Amino acid sequence: MGLFHRSGGYAVFISEIDAEHRTLFRLVEELRTARRTRGEVLQSLVSHIQDHFAHEERLMRASRYDALEWHKQQHDGARREAKRFVKRIEQGDRKATAEMLEYLTGWLESHVPVTDRMMAAYLRNFERRRAA
Repeated sequence: MGLFHRSGGYAVFISEIDAEHRTLFRLVEELRTARRTRGEVLQSLVSHIQDHFAHEERLMRASRYDALEWHKQQHDGARREAKRFVKRIEQGDRKATAEMLEYLTGWLESHVPVTDRMMAAYLRNFERRRAA
């Protein structure tokens, strides 16, 4: 998805997290354009969402991030919605893929530049204090 690359608003300035976000946006775009391998792309996307959220949550726990619960609640909501969409897709609901793409795109567009940037700023400062 060119969206990530067009705007600096999606960079959180932690290379690992930025790489994971680029992969999420790429998988969303792959699902949008998938023809024969849609099931594989869907599973890759859901797996990457789970892994990425778990990674961020480990970092937040390790640094004792004050807003961990608020951030995790957002992740939990996205996890629930992704599971619901996958279930609908697996049941043959033809509208579910488009609706999932719309949901994930909107969610990423609002979550990354605000919630993830707040977390990343905290993590960068935590690392600076630790290194000092």
